[in-house]
Order: sequence, then C-alpha cells, then structure tokens
Amino acid sequence: MKRLIFIAAIMLPLFAMAQTKKKVAIYVTGPDAALTNVIGSKLVSAFARSREFTAVERTAAFLTQLKEEQKYQRSGAVDDSELSRLGKQFGVQYICVASVLGAFNEMYLSARLIDVESAQVERTASSSRTIMSLPDVVEAANSISEDLLSSLSSSSRLFSFKKVAVYIAKNDDNSIGKVLGDKLVEGFTKSGRYVAIERTNSFLSQLNKEQKYQHTGEVDDSELSRLGIQFGVQYICVADYSEVYGEIFISARLIDVETAEVVNTCEVSGVINNMKTCVKKTNEIASELSKGTLAERAIQNNGISVKSVLKKLKITK
Repeated sequence: MKRLIFIAAIMLPLFAMAQTKKKVAIYVTGPDAALTNVIGSKLVSAFARSREFTAVERTAAFLTQLKEEQKYQRSGAVDDSELSRLGKQFGVQYICVASVLGAFNEMYLSARLIDVESAQVERTASSSRTIMSLPDVVEAANSISEDLLSSLSSSSRLFSFKKVAVYIAKNDDNSIGKVLGDKLVEGFTKSGRYVAIERTNSFLSQLNKEQKYQHTGEVDDSELSRLGIQFGVQYICVADYSEVYGEIFISARLIDVETAEVVNTCEVSGVINNMKTCVKKTNEIASELSKGTLAERAIQNNGISVKSVLKKLKITK
C-alpha cells in the first residue's frame, strides 16, 4: 500500500504537468522543402522535450487549410492574425512560425512564437550563418530552438506592455526588408517594454485601400495612427531603407497612435553586402527603438525613473 502511495506521489505531479503543457503547432516557410523539413523536425523535437510545451506536428490538414486562405493564395504568405485563427481552429495555444531566407550566400533563420489567443509575438529567435552541409542546418535549427525555449516566458510577465505593430514601408521580397522586420519584432519582444505584433498582410491590405496610398504609394502618420487604433496597438514602428551611391540608408520611427506624434527615431547607414553586416545594422535600429520613447529616456537620463513618476502619479502599469 505504501508503495502504491509512493508511486502515485511521483506520477501525479508528472501527469498534472503533462496536462498543463501548452500545445504548439509548428509552421516553417522557405524556398527549399528539404531545409524546411529538417528545421521543422528539429523544432518539433525541441518543443516535445520541453517542460512547458508539447509539440503538435505541422499537419497536412493545417497546411491544407492554410493554403485555402485567400491571402495565402495571392501572396504565398499568411499574417499572424490568420495563423491565430487557424491555431484556435486546430486546438493549439501557440503557433511557432519559422522562416528561412537565403541571401549573401548565407542562410538567415528566424522563428517566433505566437499566442493564438492574443495574436501577440511572445518569443523570438534568429540565426544567420553560412550553410555548407546538413550539420550546419541542424546546428542552426538547434540554436534557434534553444533560444526560443530559453527566452523569457510570457507567464512570467508582471506588467501589461504596450503593443507595437511593425510596418516596413518598402513592401518587397528584398532580404534587407525581411531581416529588418524580423529584427524589429525581436527587439521589441525582448525589450521588456513592449509586445510586438508582427507586420500583417491584413494591415497592408487595409493600407492599400487608403485613397492617398492608392494615388501616391505613400501614407501619412495620421493615417497610420488611425490604422493603429483600428488594429488595437499603442505604437506603430515604421521602417524604410534606400540604396544611395552603393550604400544602404535605413530609417525607422516610432509613432504614438493616440497622438500621431513621432516619439522616437533612428537612422543607420553603410555598405551592406553580407548577412553579418545586414544583421548588425538592423540590430542597431531595433536596439535603439526598443529602449523606450525619447521622453522616457530623458526622464531616466535626469536621474528620475519612469516607475517613480508613475508611482507619484498613482498610475499602475
């Protein structure tokens, strides 16, 4: 009898832990099916071994449903809000989206973990390296799996951070734009200040309906502000890049959707002819913008913390 009680005492916590594990569907995009298969398998293995999640293999049914989406049929891509809806439909709490990008004779691999309930990006990870063999692919996949699972858990967040939508003004397939978008989402997600909302096709679709955008290909900050309110975010980060005399100029601004004011800006420039430089430059932008608004940083530089100001004003985060 005592032995049975002892076994039950051991097994019950394990059973309870298994019951509370969050289900994750794995979805990998990329131009090479062999690469995406290897990366997908490594991600499934990593989540299956974790104590917090349980992996649900990317299923034929999931991909079939995904390919039926009109946006996917038009562009070959699907936004986070659609992935969130599909995640609910398939009974998972999270979707891990990984993407493979080949540029500058290197592979850039990024992954993000999306909470299907809120469509928020909860965790991010990325890796860039030269791929010459299968072990290189496996190493890259293992690297992002480890980073993704060791990053700060959403359940440990104490405050409700402000939501930021990331919008890359130059909407093309250029590798710089894709890496820039990934790094901005990653920077905001890991900042401890914001919750990043991936730039979405639905946001771009709504933007494309704006008359000014249709006439000029541009949209002003007041329109972006209005769209930001419509999409339930507090800030919009707008980034753009241009090639001038053989160098790349990257600029980004953070817009408060409530006031339509630019609350932070950053610019970097230089020659970008390899993935290492591309990641370095885009990281500089992401790091600068994710430190907080210019007003918040001015308060901190004067020796006054934002927390103390909020406390004096009796505002709780």
